[in-house]
Amino acid sequence: MRRVLAFAVLAVVASLVTAPAAEAQETVSWIAFEKTKPGKSRDLIGMTLKEDAPMYDELMKNGTLMAWGIAIPIHHRPDDDWNYVLWATMSDWSKVGGLQAGFEKSFASRTPEQMAAMQQAFMDATVAGSHHDWVVNGLVYRVSPTAPAPRYLYVGFHQALPGKDGAVTDFYT
Repeated sequence: MRRVLAFAVLAVVASLVTAPAAEAQETVSWIAFEKTKPGKSRDLIGMTLKEDAPMYDELMKNGTLMAWGIAIPIHHRPDDDWNYVLWATMSDWSKVGGLQAGFEKSFASRTPEQMAAMQQAFMDATVAGSHHDWVVNGLVYRVSPTAPAPRYLYVGFHQALPGKDGAVTDFYT
């Protein structure tokens, strides 16, 4: 049976990460995909920056996150209808609970009216039912302190022959 090897490489985030450039390590990344309504991508980006960026930035300061970001696809397959992605990378599985705690703290700090307004703004900007998440174990995470902007999130699918998934991974490391 063929195995599908899916992995995400979060590349060129050097200014957000404190790991040494030559060091490779495994990471855990949460990736949230959305489809925005026509003309609403910038609204969702703006809302995320206003409402959630302070939480993500605090999680970076306290060491829970290594990096986070928002991306839009440059190209995608015909069956991919997402056009907005939010991601956060942690050094290992022990940090995932810290991300969840960050969300809970952020939500608890808002009034019911603020939460309702945020939910409405989200619904106004996105296609209902389009949200889906991935949690991926990054096999290699390398950064360079001299990496230039822009920064990219690469999500790729590669089908490996039976027993050859390690060879595919080795090719990229």
